[in-house]
Order: sequence, then structure tokens, then C-alpha cells
Amino acid sequence: MNSSSISLDWQIRQVGDLDGDRKSDLVWTNSTTGEAAIWLMEGSTMRSGQIIAAGLGLQLTYSGDLDGDGKTDLVWRNPTNGDVLLWLMDGLTRRSAQTFQVGTAWQVQTVADVNGDNRADLIWRSVSSNEAAVWIMNGTTVTQADFLPTVSGAWTGGVRRGRLYQISKFRLQIVPLEWMLAL
Repeated sequence: MNSSSISLDWQIRQVGDLDGDRKSDLVWTNSTTGEAAIWLMEGSTMRSGQIIAAGLGLQLTYSGDLDGDGKTDLVWRNPTNGDVLLWLMDGLTRRSAQTFQVGTAWQVQTVADVNGDNRADLIWRSVSSNEAAVWIMNGTTVTQADFLPTVSGAWTGGVRRGRLYQISKFRLQIVPLEWMLAL
């Protein structure tokens, strides 16, 4: 995959600093082949790039710095069995990986640093109930797992930029995440 001949099958799935140079890099996936590729960027120029995953049957769902090293890591999901895979990245290299066999009843909803330790944590949501949970992460290790308070009624929510957005039938409430975790 090079910058002069990108087929429409390739789509940008995540943007983050994968090599720690404080510049955003691109993670692409191919909807036909299942391949994934990283482009390390220098402004609008691809400095380096390569295919990092081919034919694994995984979906790239989220990215965030799971281990606090200043480099974006990747969160994958196997849509068949629900496994969640965490890849700690160093540019084009996968330094470490961990698979969590969680099944299909729970899905990662987003990745955010909910406890202020400069490491991204996983926010989960049950697909069949109104339950939500958080895994406090240190790299690929879950250091704490807690259920979040249950909200009655129909709502959807997610964490974006350190805040919890709760949408009710009548209004959008934006509150600091610490308030919700303290309930």
C-alpha cells in the first residue's frame, strides 16, 4: 500500500501518535482483505509505512496510550467470538499483545483515561442490559475492574475527551467523568 495508489477498500480507522514523535500517524484497514496498515506521518508525507495485520479477521475498534509511554496503542475485536486484543505499539512494531476472551455480551465502547494516570482505560457496555463497566489499565494488565452506576430509562453514552456524555430522551448532559465515577 503506497500513497499514490490507495484503493477505495482502504479506510482510515484510527489516528494517533504511534511512534512518540508528537505527530499524528494513520492506521488504515482494508474492508475486503482484512489487512491493516500503519503510516508514520511527517506532516502530509508518509515517512514510513507497512502492513501490520493480514487476514486475522479482526476489527480495529479503538486506540489510546494504554501503557503511558506517549505512543498510541491499538484495541482490536474479533467479531466472531468477541475476543478483545490489545497491542502495545512502538511505531510500526507491536511490542506486546494480550487477548481477553470476553465473549460477545460485552463490547468496548471507548478508550479514555478515567483515573488521570496518563494511561487509557477501557469502558465497556453490555449489549443486552443497561450495564457499563470500566477496566483501569496498565499496559495490557487490568489493575482494577468496576461496574459503573446504572442509569434507568433509555439512554446512550460514551466517553470522549475525559467527559461522560449522557443522552436522555429530553436533553444532553455533559458532566466531568469524575462525578459519574463517584456516584
